[in-house]
Amino acid sequence: MEYFLQQLINGVTLGSIYGLIAIGYTMVYGIIGMINFAHGDVFMVGSFISLIVLILLGVSAASGMLTVVLAILLAIMVAMAFTSVWGWTIERIAYRPLRGSFRLAPLITAIGMSIVLQNFVQISQGARVKPLEPLVSGGLRLMGEGSSVVQISNMQILIILTTLVLMTAFTMLINRTSLGRAQRACEQDQKMASLLGINVDRTISLTFVMGAALAAVAGTLFVLYYGVIDFFIGFVAGVKAFTAAVLGGIGSLPGAMLGGLLIGLIETFWSGYFSVEYKDVAAFSILAIVLIFMPSGLLGRPEIEKVRGWPPRSRRSLGKPPDLPCKASRFRQRRAIPGKTLPAPPEDCPGMRRLRAAERSSHGRAVLARRLRRYLATVRRDSISGVRVALGN
Repeated sequence: MEYFLQQLINGVTLGSIYGLIAIGYTMVYGIIGMINFAHGDVFMVGSFISLIVLILLGVSAASGMLTVVLAILLAIMVAMAFTSVWGWTIERIAYRPLRGSFRLAPLITAIGMSIVLQNFVQISQGARVKPLEPLVSGGLRLMGEGSSVVQISNMQILIILTTLVLMTAFTMLINRTSLGRAQRACEQDQKMASLLGINVDRTISLTFVMGAALAAVAGTLFVLYYGVIDFFIGFVAGVKAFTAAVLGGIGSLPGAMLGGLLIGLIETFWSGYFSVEYKDVAAFSILAIVLIFMPSGLLGRPEIEKVRGWPPRSRRSLGKPPDLPCKASRFRQRRAIPGKTLPAPPEDCPGMRRLRAAERSSHGRAVLARRLRRYLATVRRDSISGVRVALGN
């Protein structure tokens, strides 16, 4: 039981980091319907910037709690500023010029931006891993004694609390602010939102900026928790976060966080009870199983494509239309004008020829009469007198 609870705490901590990255994916997809595959590398850039700031400040675990907290806050702010510029640049260069083109073009440019960021960090910082000594130490013992102890470290508490605060803040921003209303309007219909006075370009740019800022926070927490990073962590974390967004329902903020928690728990429990090498296989297998039965994810909404002219006015129009005179079928769509008589169908149309042929059978006459009454119920009585004479009624 103690081992299970310890793995649960570790899984929630890892899932919180995945969830912060996944929110950036789901926000961008919710507005423009495209995946920003460079988002994982923005997370990597944020972690490197935080590492550089912390090294330049020269803080350590012995510097004092207040000094460490202020240094971490400063590193987060600097990383958010730089990654926000990167996010705006990616939207301005890779997405905005190709917004009206076919859907694969922005995807290709996003992958190109991802490769550019990876190689830039590799050249500027080197290919070796970059370590950082632990700055936040200590923790709380929850239960157990000896080797079976359930404890939560102060760093894990910091990660979970930061994730909860940011998730609450972004939910309130989306639901209660003018920017959130503009984002939801752009998600529904960008053209209509622009006609109503919303600056669509600015709203989309701010969405990229907010997603990049969240990725910077996640990168800072990642380097503080694990203490080692390299230029390739963006690809791995980006794939995991994208998987979390799809699992929870891409386009849904609570779904992104739920998917991140599930991916973190699956990896942690699989590594604790089974083979560590197959933890990614387990995560992607769960994703495939969920998408088979729930294609839109756990909390996602199915996309409904509206077709012009649908649904029909009544279920009767779904069936086979009756054999009516050519212009008689249009009579029910016209509105009778008082004092005027609508013209009778022409005698030489194919419908009238079939009508005269059906007059030889009493059954055919009755069927045609019922069909005509059904379609011509909204027409004035004098407008169909010629048809009734032709039927012999």
